Amino acid sequence: MTTLYETLDIPAHATSEEIKRAYRSAAMRWHPDRNVGQANATRAAFLDIQSAYAILSSPAQRQVYDSVLTVEMERREAQRQREECEKVEREAAARATDAAAYTNMCRIGDAFRQSRLQPRRDSRRVAR
Repeated sequence: MTTLYETLDIPAHATSEEIKRAYRSAAMRWHPDRNVGQANATRAAFLDIQSAYAILSSPAQRQVYDSVLTVEMERREAQRQREECEKVEREAAARATDAAAYTNMCRIGDAFRQSRLQPRRDSRRVAR
């Protein structure tokens, strides 16, 4: 997820002057008239830059955005931690399964080797 601050390439604590300067710089860089041949990509980037500036330049909208962004980032971090924990649990279960399969395979191999070491009794031999 790209934040509005990342769109304008500014820190979250940027002043209104820094926001304005970053907007003008990004708008000039991504303006569709300056990037002929890449109209669709530049138009999309330019619209993202305009909407980012519209929100961040208004103190009230910026405050709402920051509060929503904080909640969303906390939610995403919690989700990432849950997924990481689930991944660790899955990997541990897979290792346990592999270890059990290996142990079972070793037991079968040991039993086979033991059976090969036992002398065979020839059933054709006549008892005396």
